[in-house]
Amino acid sequence: MVKITQSLIKAFQKVEQGFDCPFKFKALHIDCSHESVPSAAMQLGHYFEYLATGQLPRGGNVPEPILLKKGDQKGGPNKDYLRAEIQAANFKSDVESLGFKIVQTGIKLVHPIETDVEGTTDLLANHPQYGDCIIDLKYSGLINDKWNELGWVELAYKIQHMTQALHYTFLRRISFFFAVYSSANEWERKWFRIIIDPDAIVRHYQDIQLVRKLVADRIQKPNGFPAKPLLSECIDCPVKCKFEAKHPKIEDVHYPQ
Repeated sequence: MVKITQSLIKAFQKVEQGFDCPFKFKALHIDCSHESVPSAAMQLGHYFEYLATGQLPRGGNVPEPILLKKGDQKGGPNKDYLRAEIQAANFKSDVESLGFKIVQTGIKLVHPIETDVEGTTDLLANHPQYGDCIIDLKYSGLINDKWNELGWVELAYKIQHMTQALHYTFLRRISFFFAVYSSANEWERKWFRIIIDPDAIVRHYQDIQLVRKLVADRIQKPNGFPAKPLLSECIDCPVKCKFEAKHPKIEDVHYPQ
């Protein structure tokens, strides 16, 4: 049974839109034969989240900082990892100041009826005003970026973020928060309570049903997940399949169009 997570939904939507490789999608999200290779930014985020919550990354390894090799601070964390340490301390202080009590970390949630729909969230907390709630912790260099799809300005227009909030609200009808901490400086952070309209939850369920059907249809086809090799994508792809692009393609340009 394919597990319908918010990551699978977002990844499959990119496949359907032609922005990502179907073969890679199948390996990562259906066969689960490979895992994404964390970028330098993701590794930094893992370190921040580990210090903030004690939660280990999916692989189970304790994140380690990148240490300075020379200078007066030799042997200590570099400035990026030192900033992550400060922001992790800020998070702990904010949790207490804002009145949250962390109940559990790394919670796997399964829908009570649609048992193939699930997700693992960062924190389950309790608050005197909001009751039980989910907190998703982010460490981002895009905290003030209005235009990037992963930026944290005009949040209601950011489909990637809203899909995540929708999915966890669908799984558990409790308050959902994003706690976003800047990786660009050691003081800036934002907290958002995402208030989901009931109609949006209905539409999300319809999206789940559609994704479930389309994925099942593709699985039944002999070549339902064809490779889409592209040098810029293949270079960091963890699958390294036989279709891997190792050279650029020649692109035809028609002039005038």
